[in-house]
Amino acid sequence: MAVVAAVPRSLARATFSLADRVLAISADDEAVCHILRTTYDDARVNQARTIHHQAAIARLSDGRMHVRFDRRTLGLTDAASTIPLLSAYYAVKEVFARFASAVPRGVAFYGAAVAVNGSAVLILGPTSIGKTLFALHLAWQGATFLGDETALLDTPAGTLRALARKPSLREGALGLLPPGIPERITEAPHAVQTERGRFWYALAPGQLGGVAPLDKPLHLRAVCVIRDRAPAFSIRRADLADVLPSIMQRAYIRPSQLAQISGLRRAMRGVAQYEVSLSDPQASAAAFLRELA
Repeated sequence: MAVVAAVPRSLARATFSLADRVLAISADDEAVCHILRTTYDDARVNQARTIHHQAAIARLSDGRMHVRFDRRTLGLTDAASTIPLLSAYYAVKEVFARFASAVPRGVAFYGAAVAVNGSAVLILGPTSIGKTLFALHLAWQGATFLGDETALLDTPAGTLRALARKPSLREGALGLLPPGIPERITEAPHAVQTERGRFWYALAPGQLGGVAPLDKPLHLRAVCVIRDRAPAFSIRRADLADVLPSIMQRAYIRPSQLAQISGLRRAMRGVAQYEVSLSDPQASAAAFLRELA
């Protein structure tokens, strides 16, 4: 079980930024404050800045999380977790997803992002398909890691940036990491035991061989849609019309944002689209970088 350190009362309210927008979060739950302090600390900003959105997270007497974003109460499917730290993690994760989706002129995605030769690559795919692992292997082979959770596309500018959140990994990924990295991760202080094994969160650069998130907007060069896992890595260039439904499935599109779909299409023009089947992540990352080159 994870040990949650004592949280200063000053962290009961903290402010965070994404693309020059500021979110203020109020929390009275120790586990929530711990997640904010460890996982999202790189996104924290001075409270004196103008606040655009507000969220409140509280734990009810039955252990469930009550979450509000601006004036809306959020229904969380994972909020009933019997592990307090996990329910806090899911609640905070949903708040930042809502924050990203509320940024004007942008479309937010549940996906990983890296930079290759100064341009961004957006990595999309189903939950637990291996996006974080793939992005980390790309970084270990020369790419720049941007983030592994939420990526925001500025549609008029055609630039991509990632939320500055420290990465997380599940126990099943340990056998697919380069030598030396698994030992560092198993010694990392932020871990929780789940029914699927241990889950490490807020991984620091020292535990990931120097990999750290970078909050910087970069021109979007390519989108990589991970279709599945296979014995051998495969990749093909695709037309935007073919992959747009898959791209939209990973977007945090809310009803008020449907008008931005046309902006998304315009932003994706000239962006290389790839469909891949992942095999060994190290070999897959090397093959993908060769394709980009």
